[in-house]
Amino acid sequence: MKKILIIIALLFTVNVNSAEFPENACVGKVTHVGLYADGKLSVSNGYGVHYLCNVNNEFNGVSPDVCKSWYSIALAAHASNKDLAQFYPFSSGQSCASLGNWSTPTPMPYFINIGQNN
Repeated sequence: MKKILIIIALLFTVNVNSAEFPENACVGKVTHVGLYADGKLSVSNGYGVHYLCNVNNEFNGVSPDVCKSWYSIALAAHASNKDLAQFYPFSSGQSCASLGNWSTPTPMPYFINIGQNN
């Protein structure tokens, strides 16, 4: 728990303008953060609800430790009303709008962080 609080404290020091993000970043306000009984994390920042990872076991290449960090980041973004940026290794023709809703995104994000309010 102490590690999670340290991570959250560090995240509040980030001050990144969402206009500076590349095209592979899906940036928006967190409208949903959910954690299922089986450990699956679901998050939405305006592009649909996505199952990103699992806090109990590896899920699509994302370790439980990384998932717990992403959960903390999503909660911190939601609580502070900051933008959440999710970065994807998009192929040609893919975009934030093509990730689906209530689904596991393909591809999976490789990085997430908190941006500043717009």
